[in-house]
Amino acid sequence: MKTSEETARIAKLNDECRKNDEIRVTQKVFDSGISIGKIWKKIREVEIFDEDDGGEHDFGSFEIEGQSFVWTINYFSNDLQYASPDPSDASVTKRVIASMTVEEWDKAAIKHISNRNLR
Repeated sequence: MKTSEETARIAKLNDECRKNDEIRVTQKVFDSGISIGKIWKKIREVEIFDEDDGGEHDFGSFEIEGQSFVWTINYFSNDLQYASPDPSDASVTKRVIASMTVEEWDKAAIKHISNRNLR
């Protein structure tokens, strides 16, 4: 379990990431007709986070022109091959922001829960 100091460090690094890094989007987001610039602007401007983010500022949702999207920050090793060994340490973590439609997020969550229940 993370300490409150680690969570605060992760939140700070995630806030910096949202201001400076690049974004990955799914094909459905790309096909939505909403410009990536508008989506990126929404993610950058977030100041109030969803309760589900655990204090890390790594998840949010928003609407643009009646379409609903989510975004998440994922923590990888610097070579992007594995999960980060310590998301609170910027020297060993590459952050990747991903945005998808709410429908895609719901399907991914359902699949994750179903796969976990099969174990």
